[in-house]
Amino acid sequence: MSRTSAIYGRLLHCYPGPFRTEYGRQMQLMFEEQLQDARRAGAWQEAALWAEAAYDLITIAPREHWHVIRQDLQYTARPTIARPAFALVVILSLALGIGANTAIFTLWHSTQRAALPGVDDPDRLVILTDPGASGLWRGGWNNRIDLHQP
Repeated sequence: MSRTSAIYGRLLHCYPGPFRTEYGRQMQLMFEEQLQDARRAGAWQEAALWAEAAYDLITIAPREHWHVIRQDLQYTARPTIARPAFALVVILSLALGIGANTAIFTLWHSTQRAALPGVDDPDRLVILTDPGASGLWRGGWNNRIDLHQP
């Protein structure tokens, strides 16, 4: 396989998988034949062939992707229409799961990960009371010298 055939093969990956499976090999062979003819005709013909291949890629690949998406949506719509109650339960379950996950992450981020408001250098914060005296101390801090555990 020549370098130009390999480049064209990579361009074929812009097309959807099912389209590539059905037509990719024939497109590759046809391009190689046209490329040989264009090389015999001159450099301008080869450049025109590559321009035509790029134009086809820009115009045909999006249409083929849309065709595959439309088929997938039709395939999904049939059972959804047949059992709307089941579809509603699935959609609500997904919505609740995504919403709960977002809420929990937001809470975790705001309490554990976000910087304290108005504190420029959080490593210089200190405790002014003795938590061990009131019985609230439950562990140690890695950045402190006075690790105290009752």
